[in-house]
Amino acid sequence: MSLLRKIHRHQRSENPQTHETDDLESDHEFHRLIDRMGGIESAYIKQMSSLACGCFGPPGGRCSEPGCGRISCVRCHSHCGGSENQSPDGCGKSLCRWHAYHLPTPNGGTVPFCKRCYGKIMRSRRWQAVARVLLPSFVERSDDD
Repeated sequence: MSLLRKIHRHQRSENPQTHETDDLESDHEFHRLIDRMGGIESAYIKQMSSLACGCFGPPGGRCSEPGCGRISCVRCHSHCGGSENQSPDGCGKSLCRWHAYHLPTPNGGTVPFCKRCYGKIMRSRRWQAVARVLLPSFVERSDDD
């Protein structure tokens, strides 16, 4: 029983913000001779690493928030302003689930936003609420019947 062949394949991704290497997936393949039967025995081992979101799905993308760079799966990965129907308020940068701030939509869903865009939307909503309260006191109403 001597080892005939050993193959290792690794899929890695370098984080451009922290310069660390993320191991995504590895394949190990072993082939050895069997003396008793005069044949070759093969073993295939596939090891998947959990992504930053904790899932084992295929990688969806890397978060582009400063200092993060986590890789999340396709299901957990999102974009600022939504992935399918892009909101005009979002900038479109890719986000992990830790940096996505969700706002409800009128149809019952939610749209993810980055911290900057979320803050801009919330400030705008606050100013609109203040204007709705203060505006009626400045507008004169005349009853012309």
